[in-house]
Amino acid sequence: MREGTVAFPLDGEEAQTWYRVSGELQHGDDDPAPLVVLHGGPGATHDYLLPLRDLARSGWSVVFYDQLGCGRSELPKNYGLFTVERAVEEVEAFRAAMGL
Repeated sequence: MREGTVAFPLDGEEAQTWYRVSGELQHGDDDPAPLVVLHGGPGATHDYLLPLRDLARSGWSVVFYDQLGCGRSELPKNYGLFTVERAVEEVEAFRAAMGL
């Protein structure tokens, strides 16, 4: 298991998005695709989804992710940034940064 943050460009600055990986991120053609776990919100965290980490025992990599403003990720000062479009951009930036 490993944890870290990924920088996300936000309002001319960078905000940190927190993640935790259970299992090994593998990128071979025969490896199962990683499962990126997105929590509900706004304001929720990944905690209630932790039972999914058991999938790592079967060879899956499970990536937990706290959206900006939630859990262990940074809270933007501009609440106007909490839009569906910005959340989609955030997930895509996270996916690209993690090489998923």
